[in-house]
Amino acid sequence: GQGLIAIGSITIASHTSIVAFYIGACLIELGFGIDMSASSVWVHDFIPSERRASYISAISAAGSLFGFTIPLVSGYIADQIGFRYNWLLAFIGSIITITLLIKIGTAIRAVKEGVQNVEESN
Repeated sequence: GQGLIAIGSITIASHTSIVAFYIGACLIELGFGIDMSASSVWVHDFIPSERRASYISAISAAGSLFGFTIPLVSGYIADQIGFRYNWLLAFIGSIITITLLIKIGTAIRAVKEGVQNVEESN
């Protein structure tokens, strides 16, 4: 999902045609749909049920905070230097998110392999 968001953002930032904008916007929306579904599955797969409500609440609070501040920052950037830089900022944010997700996935895999090795040795 984040990969599609990144591709859509860079498509919009690097092209000026309306067709490129629509393609980029469609990729971004598809990426959002995949990302939201995947994050819901991730929360239910890895967060214990007794802590799940707290994590979902924290994620929602962070989303609300960023949902308030990012449009303000984006408006300022668009006013000062143009709209294209907002799409570049979105691309950079997606790349950072992808990097973090890869690191988290690698750590989770390492923990699972460690637990599996301990279980096999017992």
